Amino acid sequence: MDDKKVLFKNVKNLDFETIKENFAEDWDMFQFSVKIYVENYLNSYETLATTIDSGDQEEIHRLIHSLKGAFNQIGALEVGSYFAELELLAKDGNFDSIREQMETIKGKIEGVNQDVQTLKEA
Repeated sequence: MDDKKVLFKNVKNLDFETIKENFAEDWDMFQFSVKIYVENYLNSYETLATTIDSGDQEEIHRLIHSLKGAFNQIGALEVGSYFAELELLAKDGNFDSIREQMETIKGKIEGVNQDVQTLKEA
């Protein structure tokens, strides 16, 4: 899998070493996870915004928890850690704090999405 490291030259949010470890150096398995991410999480900002507007604490917490796992799975550890912090806010019902961070959240998700699209095409 070390031969794939060059593909990460323009990737800012995914950690190559973590990906190698998470996927036991199996590039095809990583690509499969990227495909799953694209199918289920590419529009996650819009889904999150709608869910937060609903005010359903359980659903907001579940979605943020799911996003945290999805980001960690594909090697976006910094974004996954950020979502771990959001998860605590959601668990406490602190939706105003989450709403205040929506532009930051959007930027983080878009950054991961851009990296995923770059790698998906490799």
